[in-house]
Amino acid sequence: MNQTFSLSRFSRLLRTYFVENRNALLVNIAVLFVVLAGLAFLVYSSHPAFIPRTRIFLLFFAGGAAWYVFTVQQVAVLNEKERAITYLLRPASKLEKWGQLILTSGLGFIVVYLLLFTVIDAIGIWYANHRPVEPGRLTDLLNRSTVEPWFAPGQLRDVPAILWADAALLHPLSLAFALLIRRYSLPLIPVIFFFALVLVILVNQKLLGNMIGSVYDISSTPFDRISISKTDSNWRMIQLPQPAGDIIRYGVGVSAVLLLYVTAFFRLKEREV
Repeated sequence: MNQTFSLSRFSRLLRTYFVENRNALLVNIAVLFVVLAGLAFLVYSSHPAFIPRTRIFLLFFAGGAAWYVFTVQQVAVLNEKERAITYLLRPASKLEKWGQLILTSGLGFIVVYLLLFTVIDAIGIWYANHRPVEPGRLTDLLNRSTVEPWFAPGQLRDVPAILWADAALLHPLSLAFALLIRRYSLPLIPVIFFFALVLVILVNQKLLGNMIGSVYDISSTPFDRISISKTDSNWRMIQLPQPAGDIIRYGVGVSAVLLLYVTAFFRLKEREV
């Protein structure tokens, strides 16, 4: 029998996981639905012209927070000695256990979350498009625009690139740090990430200031546009040439994701030693 990966053995591992955690998963889904519904009520009660933009931020920020919490919950079992022994001694290879963790905390969450969001979005769209207009506010009816589903091409095209980058980094970063930090990982990881981000931005601006010379102010995040000011009113914008700029950005992003996943894998592997 293949000791690295067996589809039948992996299927049994997944089935065991869902049987053992069925109640906890259902509770998580119910809580997520209630929280999304409450936040969505505020979004879809606003003017239809503002709904697409606020809805995108609801999709990413509420989903990002829930994804982070769920990922840390899945890793928490490995940080408790008694529960970790039961998990690590299951008859499955390291790759299969790793695949189960990635599948349930990654793709599994994305599918469930998008399904819930789509249902709530459909209800919100119906309400926004059929909401009665108060007497004396006919201008709202004349200026009302039809709200489209969140997954319409025109809606996704307007998503800021930074949100896609954050979404791509969220899962591997949460997974790696949750395996690195054994205790109080849920509150510690955001704190560490915040201070690390501030440090990176400050170091980036300091390096740019030393390279460019005497200027009044520099505003830039790594691999992004640079705003340089010599005085309060004299400033210019510098951008990386294309396609070199995108190659650098995507290359660094993909490398960071792969490095975080590899780090998390070896941390999981060390737990079995």
